[in-house]
Amino acid sequence: MSRGGHRLADDAGRGAPALKEGAERATEDLRLARPPPAETRVLVTSALLLPRAVAAFEAAGWAVLQGPVDY
Repeated sequence: MSRGGHRLADDAGRGAPALKEGAERATEDLRLARPPPAETRVLVTSALLLPRAVAAFEAAGWAVLQGPVDY
């Protein structure tokens, strides 16, 4: 999980293509993790990048709780 969130942080400032790439990475993370359908994960990343990260992970099918850091 943190791997996907960290990679999204690397895409800062690149706009819509970065969101697409982030969603693709999140989809791959979901495939590798294979969480039970009702399981929720905490997405911890910079508060500045959190909205985009949440959008990417939700687009990939993750159920996430937001864990903002680095205010």
